[in-house]
Amino acid sequence: MSFLEAVTSLKARAALTKAYAAGLRAWEAVSLKVTDIDSDRMVLQIRHGKGAKDRTVILRGSGS
Repeated sequence: MSFLEAVTSLKARAALTKAYAAGLRAWEAVSLKVTDIDSDRMVLQIRHGKGAKDRTVILRGSGS
C-alpha cells in the first residue's frame, strides 16, 4: 500500500497529491497560505524555501 492510499480523508489526499506533484518539500507544503496560490497563472509562490530562497512552482492540472 502506498503512502497516499493510506490517507483516508479525500481532502487530505488531494492536498498531499498536489504537494507531491508540485515537488514541494514538507515544510514548504505546511507553510503555504491561500495568498501564495495564483490560480489564474496556476502557480504557487513558495516563500523562504530551502536555503531561505523564494521560488515559484507550477500547479499541474488534474489531468497531469
